[in-house]
Amino acid sequence: MVTKFTKALQNGDSDLLRELADAYEFVIKESVRNSMIASCKAAEMFPPLPSPASVGHQDCSWDGAISVSAPVIAQRLYNDEVQRLHDPANRQNILAKTASFVTEFADEMGAELPEMPSKHTDRLQQFQQDLLAWTTEAAQPAPNHFATFLENAGELQCKLLMETDKLIANRNSFSKLSEHRDTLLWGTAGLAVAGALSIAALRIANPALRIEI
Repeated sequence: MVTKFTKALQNGDSDLLRELADAYEFVIKESVRNSMIASCKAAEMFPPLPSPASVGHQDCSWDGAISVSAPVIAQRLYNDEVQRLHDPANRQNILAKTASFVTEFADEMGAELPEMPSKHTDRLQQFQQDLLAWTTEAAQPAPNHFATFLENAGELQCKLLMETDKLIANRNSFSKLSEHRDTLLWGTAGLAVAGALSIAALRIANPALRIEI
């Protein structure tokens, strides 16, 4: 079966290449989603309080229009996460892991991978900027050191996605991608820990400060 699919990929089977492109984009999109959630948690906006009146409980379209406000996107991300947690079949996580496997298999077999869609990195950068602006200008608590953390986190995640694209393009460096595949898919774990440490420091400095993660 492995040999069969390898030959099909190497021969440029149109159906397989189309599915490969879909799988690769799914991996990038999932990484961007996790990065945005980590930023929302660090900003105490997961979910935002109060919840935007325009966002219903079933509205999960976080990857829709970029022009909407940061709290609206944060609420949609939260709704999406809640739906996933209440899905007994765990379908989205299964899809993400399958997409990651398909992408890695194709690259190991020498298939040409598509270019990273710029729309995802653009969305992440725009959201980081909007979230930073909202937490510093709106009437919500936003310590100065959090603003620095959020700005650095956004730059780090965008660099991670760009460097991963370079690694995938370089066949000789693919072993590095394999080592960091989980970081690509679940790349916000480190940022979430960093955010938790920052918030722990805030609690020690001000025990009366109410922060939920």
